[in-house]
Amino acid sequence: MLNLQITVNGKEKVIADLENLSGKAKNLRPAFKVAGGFILESTQRTFMAGGRPERWAPLSPVTILLRKHGGNIPLHDRGILKTSIGIMELSNGLVRVGTSEPQAKLLHFGGEAKGFIKGHPRIPARPFMHLLPEDVENIVKVFMEHIAGDVAK
Repeated sequence: MLNLQITVNGKEKVIADLENLSGKAKNLRPAFKVAGGFILESTQRTFMAGGRPERWAPLSPVTILLRKHGGNIPLHDRGILKTSIGIMELSNGLVRVGTSEPQAKLLHFGGEAKGFIKGHPRIPARPFMHLLPEDVENIVKVFMEHIAGDVAK
């Protein structure tokens, strides 16, 4: 299983403000649900772009020959991985976005393909679940607006 953990650097004041206000918010579940939606949209944009901000490494000629459905676009053979990504857990305190596909970790981080192809070739990292700075800013904004709305009630 691959889960996304968000680490925000340079946002100490925003994080401190969120922590200060979080005790005042009655129910963060709706904000976490919206944040999960942003993470899913970001992941889909990464698939559509073939990797972002940098494009993924191209497929090897051997991989292209072995593909059951043809094509040479990384992580797009059958679409199982892309469509398997979803909200795995949602509560008042978290949203967990991920996939239960067993190959996800290897495809995201790269590594040796033991058991997949004879000779155990190295699979390059093709990160598909990560957030760009503008994604993080949008998520922080969702929480700030949600908390401000709860406090005003």
